[in-house]
Amino acid sequence: MSRRGVQGGWGNTIRIDEKLYAPDEMLDRAVLDNQGREVGVITGMVKVNRTYKGFIVKTRLHAQKQYGIDENIRIPLTAFSRTRERLDEIVRSRAIDRVLQLPSYVAINDPNFDEE
Repeated sequence: MSRRGVQGGWGNTIRIDEKLYAPDEMLDRAVLDNQGREVGVITGMVKVNRTYKGFIVKTRLHAQKQYGIDENIRIPLTAFSRTRERLDEIVRSRAIDRVLQLPSYVAINDPNFDEE
């Protein structure tokens, strides 16, 4: 089978902790920080050049107040470490205040970020 054929089936997937997910599997999942506190819920994806780069997260009011973040933020995929299938949750690898400092977070939330 050609290389293109092998890769073709994985083009519309999201990889977290070596597992592959369809984008619609990620919608409505709770987003937790590494301490288990809920930050928000995934409402969409950020896609660049046919590759998923992050999630659009509708944040909880307490997270908005505590961290001074907007109602909707984009969190890069690289900031997530694992999912919890049973609970429909996805866990970030860092506390939210650390995620907010990541260069990938700053870039993906820039108003000039080039999204598909």
